[in-house]
Amino acid sequence: MTGRSGSAGTDGKGDVEAKFEEADHGGMQIDIVPAAPEEGSTDGEGIDSAARELLADMEVDHCKVILRDHGAPGWVAKARLETAIRRSGVKR
Repeated sequence: MTGRSGSAGTDGKGDVEAKFEEADHGGMQIDIVPAAPEEGSTDGEGIDSAARELLADMEVDHCKVILRDHGAPGWVAKARLETAIRRSGVKR
């Protein structure tokens, strides 16, 4: 890992906490963690797809992403991840 990192989001219902860390190698590692089953179903596949689409659009090839899902739809996860990436200093 290179040390450039950022985070965004809250632990509120219907939201996602996103953590991003840029890497020099190793591809994209995306971990989707359901915060609590009682907070709603996790659309892990939709969130993963939205995250990969954003990373491709921003030309990020190597990174570690942790998305702690509180029952949010994919578009919320994508917005939170974009904020985390921009806060890390990655500008693409």
